[in-house]
Parts: sequence; structure tokens; C-alpha cells
Amino acid sequence: MGLAKGRRMNWAEGSFYVSLAGAAGLLALPAAAKGQWELALAVLAVGAGWGGAHWLARSWLSPVAFVFLVGCAAAGLWRDVPAAWLVAGVAVALAAWDLDGFAARLARYEPRPDRTQLVKNRLGRLLGVIGPGIVLGEAALVFRLTLGLGVVAAVGLSVFILLLLGMRLLGGGSQGPAKKNDV
Repeated sequence: MGLAKGRRMNWAEGSFYVSLAGAAGLLALPAAAKGQWELALAVLAVGAGWGGAHWLARSWLSPVAFVFLVGCAAAGLWRDVPAAWLVAGVAVALAAWDLDGFAARLARYEPRPDRTQLVKNRLGRLLGVIGPGIVLGEAALVFRLTLGLGVVAAVGLSVFILLLLGMRLLGGGSQGPAKKNDV
């Protein structure tokens, strides 16, 4: 999986490391700017540990590291770290978690002639979900609507269905043969 096995890094692994660095940066930099050095160092340590575990093909650490980063974001809320940065950091950490598992699954099926197409499909789907998720999260912070649980559930279900329909409409069959054999 990782570079420790002697192979070149592929796009899935590179995307994982970029998203992991982005998540750690989005969580650690605002914490450090607010003087919360313990929180910033904890986030950076978890990010480095997660990257190292991926490098050494220790996939069991991925969910633990993701949960810890989400916990750090929650702690940041209590320590007055700007919530907008934390929402974006958690969304990018979610992408890193997904790409970590995807890279591990992809490495088990080497060599694949459609590897590039699989990675493009996966990254497109991630951007299609994570991007609107960040936008909606930031909008929720800006507008601070007080809605009941039923209304929030109905809106969430509607957005989910619209995203599925939009992704099906935009991606329907133009993604090549790798879509049928997606990992």
C-alpha cells in the first residue's frame, strides 16, 4: 500500500495525503491562531500518525484517527476556535478517511488497467459530496436557523435525494468501463 513496499505512490495515495494534510491544517492552524497549542499539536500528531500508519499499511488506525480528529474539532468548539474552519476540517478529514480505505482496497487488486479511471471516478464522487457538505455546513453556521428535528430530517433527506439524482444525471454512463468494476 504505502511507499514502504517499494512501489511508486499512486493517485489514490497522493490524494489521501493531500486531504490528510488539508484536514490537519484546517483543524490545527485556527487552533494555533487562538493560542490553543495543545489542541493544534494533538491534531498534527494524529495527522502524522495516520499518515505513517497508511505508509506502513496499518489500516486499523484510520477510523481511530478520524474519530480523534472529529473529537479535536469538538474540543475546538468549546475552546472558541472558529467553527467554519472546523466544519471544513472535519469534511476534509472524512475525505481522507474514505481515500485511505479506497487506496487500501485498490492496492489489493494490483495491477489494474483501469486504475486511473477508478481514482478519477472516486475523486469526482468525493468532490460531489464533500463540496456541497462544506457549503451547507458553512451556510448553517452563517444563518443559524432554529428548526425542529422533523424539519431538519426532511431537509436532509431531500438534499440527499437531490444529490443522488444529480450525481446519477451527471455521471450516467460517461465515466467509462471502470464504473462497472469500481472497487
